Amino acid sequence: MEQEYAKRLFKYENGNLYWRFTKSPKAVKGSIAGHVNPTTGYKQVRVDKKGYQLSRVVWIYHYGAIPEKMQIDHINRDKLDNRIENLRCVTPTQNEWNKPCSGVNFEKGKWRARFKHFGKSIHVGLFETKDEALAAYQKALSQVRPKYPSQIRSAL
Repeated sequence: MEQEYAKRLFKYENGNLYWRFTKSPKAVKGSIAGHVNPTTGYKQVRVDKKGYQLSRVVWIYHYGAIPEKMQIDHINRDKLDNRIENLRCVTPTQNEWNKPCSGVNFEKGKWRARFKHFGKSIHVGLFETKDEALAAYQKALSQVRPKYPSQIRSAL
């Protein structure tokens, strides 16, 4: 979807998109666009018989095309909070950094901390408790990842 088309179809207000006009009898002009996908938990909208994640449409509405291989991340991890100030365009690796415990799991009687950094697997260590592993994981990540969100936006 292109930015111009998104702005013709929708009006943005505080994280919601409202239909300016529709071709569908199911969508009423002025109503909030989209529904929650029960499988993913993300809000999505159908345009011209194609489904779009609402956060992606909000991003396109404000900034234009999403660069290839980039994803739209919810900074506060709330899948339904599509306010533009809560969205950022990130690589898949950067998107993983926002998950609370994505790099901590229980293996063979120990808690393992690890993460991927631009495709390379980084082993942080094995720990007796989940809290120790999580602390080590977060410390290791803080040494390699940029501060959010200004450094990521400036990298685009």
